[in-house]
Amino acid sequence: MVVLLQNAYKKGILKEGFTSERWRAEFQNSRSGVRLNYLLGEFFESAFYANTTPLVGDSSVSSFPPDRDYVKARVELVQKMRSVERRILP
Repeated sequence: MVVLLQNAYKKGILKEGFTSERWRAEFQNSRSGVRLNYLLGEFFESAFYANTTPLVGDSSVSSFPPDRDYVKARVELVQKMRSVERRILP
């Protein structure tokens, strides 16, 4: 399962730099993460997560349109990574 996230923005510990572990910890406690955890249930941990654009906003009101080529590349990467344990895409 691929979960596409839109409108990523800089907040909290990610200001200190991106790592999969920091992102996962912050995401799980975010409003989106809590809602997705509720909706996906047992599939939350095994899902692949990717943004719809490589752009990251400065605040929660930042908004960027989805980048079709970027999303396509992420989906193709997931298809190649299906057996990989890490599920946070670069």
